Amino acid sequence: MSQQQTSAESTTLVEKVTKFIVSPVSLAVISVAGVAGAYLLYKKFSPKKKTSSITGDDYSDTSSDSDSDSDSDEEEVEIKDFTLDELHTFDGVINPKVYVSVLGSVFDVTGSGFYGPGETYSLYAGHDASFALATNDVTATNLDKLDLSELKANELDHLQSMVEHFRMKYLHVGNLLEMQ
Repeated sequence: MSQQQTSAESTTLVEKVTKFIVSPVSLAVISVAGVAGAYLLYKKFSPKKKTSSITGDDYSDTSSDSDSDSDSDEEEVEIKDFTLDELHTFDGVINPKVYVSVLGSVFDVTGSGFYGPGETYSLYAGHDASFALATNDVTATNLDKLDLSELKANELDHLQSMVEHFRMKYLHVGNLLEMQ
């Protein structure tokens, strides 16, 4: 091959690449790739979402990771014993902290997006929700109902799964004296 022929082929290749890059289709592909890249960066660096096992809904976790992730290095928390009357004050209104008791374990659910004033499960705030969670009751009827002997086997199984859910998601801050 002669040098002139190779040079002509190179020029033709350069012209083809240049035409391809500035073509409308190529610009559209590059734009889509740019938008996709920006979206991936947004997803990587945006606040993480958590999913409620109760509803399956996503919510933004506004609590710090050490408050909600039991696998991370948790700050030292002194486990406190609560009476039911003391627990009632942790409803997000009387006290800015929101606590919920499940099967005698008290959890800090502050900032979860579910239990604060005006949120989906705000009626559980400051209460023992064991019976209500076991029976999927979202009314106040079964709050602070500490006698669980009426529960069926499948309801007890569901309650145990809810305890595990709370242990994974929320900081255990104490125990309910009436359940011990």
